[in-house]
Amino acid sequence: MNRNLKSVGQFLSMYENDERFSNASGDEYYGTFEGEGHFSPEDLTSADGGMGAGRKPVSKPYVVNIYNTSGGTVNAILFGYNDNFSAGAGTAGQGAYGNNIAINVSSGIAGVSYERLMGQSQNKPFDIGLWRFSGIAAQLDQSMNITYVDANGRTCTDPIALSTYKDAYQQQPNIIDVWYPTKIDGNTQITIPILLGTNSANPLVISLFPRSIADQASTLVGGNGGKSFTTPKLSGRNNATVVVQNGGFGAKSGFGRSY
Repeated sequence: MNRNLKSVGQFLSMYENDERFSNASGDEYYGTFEGEGHFSPEDLTSADGGMGAGRKPVSKPYVVNIYNTSGGTVNAILFGYNDNFSAGAGTAGQGAYGNNIAINVSSGIAGVSYERLMGQSQNKPFDIGLWRFSGIAAQLDQSMNITYVDANGRTCTDPIALSTYKDAYQQQPNIIDVWYPTKIDGNTQITIPILLGTNSANPLVISLFPRSIADQASTLVGGNGGKSFTTPKLSGRNNATVVVQNGGFGAKSGFGRSY
C-alpha cells in the first residue's frame, strides 16, 4: 500500500513540477508555444536546468509601473538587457533603457529601481508564471510581444493578446491575471503599446510572479543554483455549487454534498 502511495506521489510530483502546469491550480495549462514540435526559447541556447525539490515558498512579485507622456500611443520596452541597458537610465525614468522619451518606466517597489531589476534579469534570470496587469480598461485590451534573441542570429517573437485572458465572470475591468510562462534573461525583450490615457495618474502596473530564479552564486555556499516558488492563485473560475441532500423518507436529518 505504501509503495503504491509513493508511486502516485512521484507521478503527481512530476506533473506538478512540469513547466506546462501551474503549481497553484491543478487545472491551469501552461504552454508558451503550443503544439507538438514547437519552437521555444530553449531552442535558442542549450542552457537549461532544474531548481531542486522540496516545499516551495509563495512567489513574491517584481512590479513595474509604465506611463505615457505624449499625445498618442507609444510602445514601451521592458528588459532586453543585452540590447537596451547601454542606452542608459534616461531622465527621471523618461526614455529609460531603449524606450522612447515619452515613456516612463519605474519599479513599483519602494527602494528598488528599475535599473536594479533590469540588471538582475541579466545575472539572475527568472521564469514568470503569473502576470497581473492593472490599468485603464482600454490599456488591458492591447497585445504585447515577447521577443527572444540569441547571438547566433535567431529570434522568436510571441504575441500575447491580453484581452483573451479576461474572465467572462470577472466584474473588475481594470485587472487581468495572465497565466503564461516566460523566461526573462538578457536576451528577452517585452514590447507593449502604451495608450494616451495611461498617464502618470493612471499608469499600467505589471506584477511579475516568478516560478523560478537562477542564482549561480548560491553554489558557492552549497546551493543548487536557483530557487523555485509556488505561483499564487489570485483569481479563478466562477464555479457553481450544487448541493445534493442525502436522506429519504423518514430521515431525521440530511447531510449535504457539494460538487
